[in-house]
Amino acid sequence: MKTEFRGHYYSLGFLLYRKGQYEKAKQYFEGLLFEEALDDYNRAGCYRGLGLVQVYFEQYDEALMNHQNELSLANKLGKEINIALTNLSIGDVYKCKNELDLALSYVQKAFDFFSPLNHPDLSFVYRQMAEIYDEKNELQLAIEYYKKSIEIHCQHLPENHAQIGLDYAMMGNTYGKKRDSSKSFEWKSNNYKQALVCFVKARDIWLKSLPPNHPHISGAENNIRRAKANMNENWSQ
Repeated sequence: MKTEFRGHYYSLGFLLYRKGQYEKAKQYFEGLLFEEALDDYNRAGCYRGLGLVQVYFEQYDEALMNHQNELSLANKLGKEINIALTNLSIGDVYKCKNELDLALSYVQKAFDFFSPLNHPDLSFVYRQMAEIYDEKNELQLAIEYYKKSIEIHCQHLPENHAQIGLDYAMMGNTYGKKRDSSKSFEWKSNNYKQALVCFVKARDIWLKSLPPNHPHISGAENNIRRAKANMNENWSQ
């Protein structure tokens, strides 16, 4: 049964997605797409949501197909901000498929739209760039982009918003990768400490902004334990 939530039929699916109920969100979006009376705006939203859920399930080819459908409708509707956001999502899928240069080309399209506007969604562009450079092993550049994402998110979102927690968690993962054996003990120790600080910040934010059983929280706890283990291992060497 079709349910309208806050003005858009697809919004309930995004609510389920944010709560970490990914299978329910997938089923909801798929069900809506069978509705013949669904207009192009809501249909594009369903394709977007389904693409995001499929990325979570690592169904990247299916996610790419749905985001391409979303892009076709966004172009038809002529909404430039939706076109930019869809390009960003397509870039994310290509990043997951390890087609990094292609991913960066789509993210650049989103950057070209959002940057002159100093738009709040520029934070997601910076995060996506950070993820790509992380995959390219350009870790310091990735950290710089995560910091830019955090800065913009903090300007436009509440203090303990879940998106800020996600920035910190991802930046913590990048700090944890900086394990150059040629570097000094102090250099490696500082990176492990920075990773731990990021993971703790992410967990504390998510405890205030997400349901207690959300997978992000248990993931943050695992990251904290791993960061502490890395620090102990570094001290023992």
